[in-house]
Amino acid sequence: MTAGLPSMWIFILYLLMIFFSGKWQKITSPLNLNGFLVVHNLGCCITSFVTFAAFCIVLYNHGSIYGKTGDPTLVGVFKLYWITKIIELLDTVFMVLRHRSRQISFLHVYHHASMLLLSDMSYRFYPWQSIATFLCINSLVHVVLYLYYGLTAMDPNNPPRWKKEVTQIQILQFFIGLIVADTYQGLT
Repeated sequence: MTAGLPSMWIFILYLLMIFFSGKWQKITSPLNLNGFLVVHNLGCCITSFVTFAAFCIVLYNHGSIYGKTGDPTLVGVFKLYWITKIIELLDTVFMVLRHRSRQISFLHVYHHASMLLLSDMSYRFYPWQSIATFLCINSLVHVVLYLYYGLTAMDPNNPPRWKKEVTQIQILQFFIGLIVADTYQGLT
């Protein structure tokens, strides 16, 4: 399976890092990574905007969000999206290095690990419009999310006041995804 899905090795290393993070934190001091966090988060924000815009353009050109055909442009956008999921694993690395183990929740690990594998599988085997629709919505949510994190890293003592709205947008993403999936199910 790992030959067909290169992210499997990254997935395994990611889980091992989390498993051993407690030992790491016992022998080290927390690092101050605010400069790295600003660059990382704003870079993820910009890249998410690029994938969002590219997915929108490709979906518009195809004329349907429910298609099961790919094209070279769509494959390229899927590849970029998959690469962003690898880079976003640094979120957890930074949490470990900063000794923020409380932030490494089951949901956090599940989301990052599953999105890594699912985006790799989608890129390699299913670069379709119907999958791109969900990734497009997710990219838009990540634009807002990483902008919030980047601004917070710039001034940790005075974070933006829209943290609650970020969470609401994430929840809204899941409901929109359910509606799109249900509509798609009704079409097949």
